[in-house]
Amino acid sequence: MEITPITNGLHLSQSHYAVTILEQLSMVDCKTTGTPLEARTKTSSIDSLLEDPSYYCGIVGALQYLTLTHPDLSFSINYVS
Repeated sequence: MEITPITNGLHLSQSHYAVTILEQLSMVDCKTTGTPLEARTKTSSIDSLLEDPSYYCGIVGALQYLTLTHPDLSFSINYVS
């Protein structure tokens, strides 16, 4: 977490952390979207289990930590968790 003093308080940033997550997942060049998760998103049924659920849990956990400075992502990340 990067903390920068400003005139009326502190500015918290996790930009380096977010970029690190994207690099680890090979998603640096992916397209962005204005809405993290569309309203009334329906999940599809998964016919098979994940090979390594701990990998998925690690990604979701890293993204949950990112919500400290990006609360707009909270719903989407908790939805997939």
